Amino acid sequence: MSLHIVSNPFNSDPSDYAVRFASFHSTIIPGGMWQTFRQRFWVLDVTSKHPIRVRIAGKEFVRRPHSVGLYSARVKYSEYTNETHTAQHAWIMFEVRNSKSPLHQWVKPHGYHVFDDRASLVTPFIRRMAMCFQGRGSEFSAWSDFYHLLSLFESAGKFPGSVIRDEEPASGAFPEGLPALVEKVLRDHPGESPTSAQMAQSLGISLSAFSHRYPVEAGETFVQTRTRLRIQRAKELLLAGSAPIKAVAAELGFSDSAHFSRVFTSLVGMPPAKFRREFVARIPRIRGI
Repeated sequence: MSLHIVSNPFNSDPSDYAVRFASFHSTIIPGGMWQTFRQRFWVLDVTSKHPIRVRIAGKEFVRRPHSVGLYSARVKYSEYTNETHTAQHAWIMFEVRNSKSPLHQWVKPHGYHVFDDRASLVTPFIRRMAMCFQGRGSEFSAWSDFYHLLSLFESAGKFPGSVIRDEEPASGAFPEGLPALVEKVLRDHPGESPTSAQMAQSLGISLSAFSHRYPVEAGETFVQTRTRLRIQRAKELLLAGSAPIKAVAAELGFSDSAHFSRVFTSLVGMPPAKFRREFVARIPRIRGI
């Protein structure tokens, strides 16, 4: 099945673009190995929640979670992940038949461009297009969705939170800051307790570089950040319901409730149970203000 776009925001000829395939599914992403691709058509795909190291035209960079990659036809690229995981994967393949299409400008000089999509704007469009290819939607709807995708690219950078962000820099450099990226990874996986080595590996940088850079940029050690975020999450869980302390400790990856209580008390100044009681006791007064 091929979808020919009848209109597009670049005011080019209707035959300039043709969507060849769209897919949205869960997939197993093997870790610890490079995977190399060279597609016949252009590819636009959405990553999982894990950082991916990408190698294109001899250049390597870390592609952050929740980003969109645009690859031109026949460009050779390789991807590497450290650990095997299951992820939602959304991607489309399409033709760009006009050599003067603005999309060619996006992917110069290496044949690719990476877009920030933490707001998850792109995935719903690809999901609906995939349904159309499976016979569960109209071609007109798919045309419209692809049109909107192109519109997102055109408007990118003009509005806060829009899809596009400049191409990722070389490996080991993070435009939003290393501490911000580390905190995002930890918040996305609150029940896990990665070591510094595991975090460095997931971000695609050496342990020595991570250990040197992180305290300087964050003003605290990685272990302090990890503990602080876990206790912040613990407060939220304690105040959100009546789950037993033992259950809260288990959800946050603590070995046992006694260890959790010691860590919580050292940072908050009181045990988890007392923290919950004192806050609940204040609720009627707060409501009465």
